[in-house]
Amino acid sequence: MTRTTTATAIAALLGVGVGVASAQPAPARSAPTARASASAAASASAAPPALPAGHPAIDAGELPPGHPPAGGARPRGIADEPPENTARADESLPTGTLVVEVRTADGQPVAGQEVTLGIVENSVAKGESRSHLTQRTGPAGDVTFASLSTASDMAYRASVVREGATSSAPPFNAPQKGGMRARLYVFPVARSARDLQLAVQGMLFIELRDEVFQVEQGYRLYNLGDKAWVPDDAGARLPDDYKAFSAQKTMSGVTFDGAAGMAKLRGTIAPGMHEASFRFQVPNPGDEEVSFELGLLPNVQSYRVIVEAPRGLALTVDGFPPAIPTEAQSGAKVLFTERTTPRLDPSFNRVKVRLSGLASRPRGHRWALGLAIAALVAGAAYAWSTRKQGVTLDPDELAQARARLLDGLVALERAKDAGEIGPKTYARERDALLLALARLLSVEGGEPAGGEPRPT
Repeated sequence: MTRTTTATAIAALLGVGVGVASAQPAPARSAPTARASASAAASASAAPPALPAGHPAIDAGELPPGHPPAGGARPRGIADEPPENTARADESLPTGTLVVEVRTADGQPVAGQEVTLGIVENSVAKGESRSHLTQRTGPAGDVTFASLSTASDMAYRASVVREGATSSAPPFNAPQKGGMRARLYVFPVARSARDLQLAVQGMLFIELRDEVFQVEQGYRLYNLGDKAWVPDDAGARLPDDYKAFSAQKTMSGVTFDGAAGMAKLRGTIAPGMHEASFRFQVPNPGDEEVSFELGLLPNVQSYRVIVEAPRGLALTVDGFPPAIPTEAQSGAKVLFTERTTPRLDPSFNRVKVRLSGLASRPRGHRWALGLAIAALVAGAAYAWSTRKQGVTLDPDELAQARARLLDGLVALERAKDAGEIGPKTYARERDALLLALARLLSVEGGEPAGGEPRPT
């Protein structure tokens, strides 16, 4: 029962150059190391570098009891796979018919359960529209929806909500011949991780950018029991200065919400394996060494930290073995470290990451930006005034001035995105730059000296 999210992309990075390969394909990412993840299998076959003293074996055959495996296979200790929700064609049913069967984990019918059929219509003329139908199951635990459209632009999905836990079948299009039969399983519900057999793997990927650190945190949650988990307050604390939080919505509905300094876990974690991830940014102050601390979900037994590492960068994570430098086939350098625990450790609820050897940035760079913009505007205004006086300007000089104005606009956008300037300063400087650029373009276009600059 695999739920795939962007956490799979992080998992693929774990196999680059260190002998670990994810069992699932990784979607494309914008990071250079993610682009190299397509060749992770080839890298994994190479001999891994020597591990530092005390580092847990990455390819260990024997894992602690209840520990999730490194490669994404099902953890040991479960005799049977949990039942999986299904939706399949059934030609014995009348066309346009859907039969939904609601069962407990051991196959017993669930009578009186409300079933919702979600309907999505995608039309070129009308766009997307959504509606739903509801019915309750009878004594046999079944319900029938009839007269469904078999048009290709109609999609359906059956789901139930029981004690706050949602159980959904895969979405489908109604076949042109015959009907569909869906089966949904419901489980007892737990609200706290303490009431579950839960094992969690965590993964952290840090990408270095000019003004920020792009941080992505992903989790694999192995629900090893027979209860569905609907978390009330489980989450991971974020750094105090985080910003730009985002989380991918998954088909299963397991995701994160960012609020009040926390990444809150949301959705229904039914028995089986689930994946969810989120990302955010931490400002880069331009110092040679920075550190930040992140909270973890409960029941983490394995956690990996990966950092894109230019030459000279060092990674230290409190309580973790020394980081291993390695290289993807694309040439992208990464640092990798991992901590595992043989049993649940309540104190393993946060990680403190320290990056050193960073390229420092002069403290006055913010003010330098404003001075540069002012100088560009003044230069462009001078060029315009000389045009009015009939002075002929060198085309190369005009081209250089135009390029500098465009560079100033780019620098201004970066400063805004990094939070270095406020909205008022941004609007004022942007208007000045655009006006200067318009005047410069009017000079290049040979407009009359006293004319207004052409709109751009």
